[in-house]
Amino acid sequence: WKNNFIIKEIYDTNRDKKILILSKNGEFAKQIASELNTEYGDICGEYHDCIDDMVAVDIYGNPILWQSGANKGKPKIIKSKAISSQYERMFNSGRINVLSAKFSSDSKLKIAVDIVIFTDGSSSTIVEVRNRFSDIKFANNLITYRLFTENTIEEKKMYELNMPANIHVIKDFEENYTFS
Repeated sequence: WKNNFIIKEIYDTNRDKKILILSKNGEFAKQIASELNTEYGDICGEYHDCIDDMVAVDIYGNPILWQSGANKGKPKIIKSKAISSQYERMFNSGRINVLSAKFSSDSKLKIAVDIVIFTDGSSSTIVEVRNRFSDIKFANNLITYRLFTENTIEEKKMYELNMPANIHVIKDFEENYTFS
């Protein structure tokens, strides 16, 4: 999807920033994280309920095994909630600097961000994000981007949002995509 190209451009110019990417659905959040990690190495975590189960590992990357019971010797499997929490800790410790989340993810997310990227032009506003995720600390000079495809219903809905006067739409005519 072309907007992923724009997300990569934003990341390229902001590698030292803490970036939160908000998507309407978890499958898209998952795709974004996968593409960023494929392109740049392990820089992007996920925070949503569509994360595939994975083998739990210790701080050295070794699989954690069951010590007793019917599963003794088998790797422990962790689910999306535990994985999301793990990525949240990695983001807060600086091991990763991008977090791809679903807007309807657990509202207890507690991170500090410099940039928020909305991947859907018709979804929430930064005010709604601040209200929903009350434990997120936003930088004083917070930058937000809203990605959408030109000449679509999504673009029309984006312009219907009550945006502050300091929001400017920047058009990338060559790629025929717009972000703000």
